Parts: sequence; structure tokens; C-alpha cells
Amino acid sequence: MAGCAGSAERPTAAGSALPRVATKGATLDLSVLRGSGGGDYTPLDSPEALAKVAPIVAAGVVDGFQPGPTFESHKGGPPNYNVVLRVKVTQPIKGVKERLGTSIPAGVIHILLSQGGAYRDDSTSVVGWRPRRTIEEFRKALPAGISVLAFAWERHDLHELPLMDAGTQLREGTALLRVHPQGFILEDPGLAANRAPDESALVSGAERLTFGGGEWIRSKTLAEMVERLKRNGFGE
Repeated sequence: MAGCAGSAERPTAAGSALPRVATKGATLDLSVLRGSGGGDYTPLDSPEALAKVAPIVAAGVVDGFQPGPTFESHKGGPPNYNVVLRVKVTQPIKGVKERLGTSIPAGVIHILLSQGGAYRDDSTSVVGWRPRRTIEEFRKALPAGISVLAFAWERHDLHELPLMDAGTQLREGTALLRVHPQGFILEDPGLAANRAPDESALVSGAERLTFGGGEWIRSKTLAEMVERLKRNGFGE
């Protein structure tokens, strides 16, 4: 089954009643994270299923955004703009400690996110087209301090792409990461403040949180999801 936002939700496993997804008081603007597409993939039915295949799993807080590398989308094509999200790791869950001081310097992971393509502007050359999303939009949508759980892979293919601008220079050896379409979970502070006891304050950056099935919303908070992963044998 290939991933796509319009697909039907998968049935939930039998057992205790699942929490509802809270809707009152949402404060995070997820639109900056959506629309770039995650490609075809097979949805995984639980956080622990994704943790088994992701080399890096880390919980932390948003530290900020900075300009990322810009690549040529194709020969003679418009720029492919990116931002880099910095996440300060507070709970290493998998693959973090072995990378501290090398590809994960100072306990901060760097996640590469698309700026949503470029606006067509016939008044200038293709290379002058500007990004659809500005870095300020990202900073406003996901302010510093927001709690995040990331299931990530290091990007080892970036050197193969035609580079137009390097963006903010990173410390030597720092890895840029990609997150799985289901693997960028945030706790919305507005939902957390207004949710009922049987509601979850968690949201997903790329896909609906329930896209892989009901087990993704069994945890009502990020702390509960981290504890669930620990109960299933993950943790450093």
C-alpha cells in the first residue's frame, strides 16, 4: 500500500478504546511541512514498527531553523530550496549516542525540509525563482521549544545533487537527516492545554497521525509515546 494523504485509514487493532484526536486550540501550522510529498512508501502500523527500521530515533525540542542547501531540481530547472530544522535532543532513543560529537554534534540533530518548491516568475530567469515558503514562515509555524519526536535517516546522497547554494555552513561532519513521512511527531501546546482526558495532543508533520492505523494515537502526549518505545525495548 503506497502512502498518500487521501488514502483510507487502516483499521485499528482490537483492544482498549483509542484516544480521539484533539481539535480544540491547535497552535501549530503544519501547512509548512506538507505538500512536498514523501514519495511512495508502505505505512507502518505503530511507532515501534517504525523505530525498528529507522537508524536514528530522538525526542527533543525545536531549537530553530536556518537556510539549507539549494539544489538544481533538474538541468535548467528551478531551484530546489530547503531549510534545516535544528532539534535539541533531550531523549536519545536509538542511534544517537554513537553519533554524538561526529554527525550529531552538541546533541543537536539537523533535519532537511523542503521549502515547497519555487514560485514561477516569468519576469526573471528560472534560477531567480523564489521559494514558496520563507524561513520566517517555518520559524513562526514551529517556534523554539516545541516538542518533537523524529524517526530519521542520514542523507548520504546530497553530494550527488547539483548544488546552487550551500546555505548556512554546518560543523564539519554534521549529517543532514531526512525524516520518514510518518516519523515527524509533534506535541501541539494548544491541543495539550485544551484536550479532554481521552484526547491526544499529538500531530504529524507530513501525514495524518492516524494514517498508519490507530496505534499511532494510542499515546496522548509525546512523553507517553517515548515511554511506549522504551517498553518495547528502545532507549539509550
